[in-house]
Amino acid sequence: VLGHYLRRQQDPEDFIREIKFIASDPDEKYFFNVTDEAALNDIVDALGDRIFSLEGTHGVNESAFELEMSQIGFSIHHLEDGILFGMVGAHDWEGGVLEERQRGRVVPARGAFREEFPLQLRNHAAYLGYSVSSLQLPGGQRLLVAGAPRVQHKGQEKG
Repeated sequence: VLGHYLRRQQDPEDFIREIKFIASDPDEKYFFNVTDEAALNDIVDALGDRIFSLEGTHGVNESAFELEMSQIGFSIHHLEDGILFGMVGAHDWEGGVLEERQRGRVVPARGAFREEFPLQLRNHAAYLGYSVSSLQLPGGQRLLVAGAPRVQHKGQEKG
């Protein structure tokens, strides 16, 4: 998006050459020139599918990742009897969490957060697990909290 250059009446050619050099070949498939940031919404799904399919999954659904891209431990929070891990890359970068306690390991399934993050709130990279924490509620119950800073590109936290 060249808005920064165009608003300042600067020549973006050097910048364009650098981006084309960085982008995968052929440029026609991986380099897009759009008029403004809103136009990116039209190509984000196509780009996401192309990027994911390069990352090593094969088979019927080449662009679907479960835990392969997880960055477990990106964030961690110490619990009284274990650790809560953020898993930013899980589930096509929607993200996730892993709870490791003395009584066992809990890895919520991909659909576990559908109520908190319905389809209309999701995108390719919500990054659930970017931050994790917990709260002690009155009555002794502990609430586990995970941040998702890219939900609708605004962010959201859920417990």
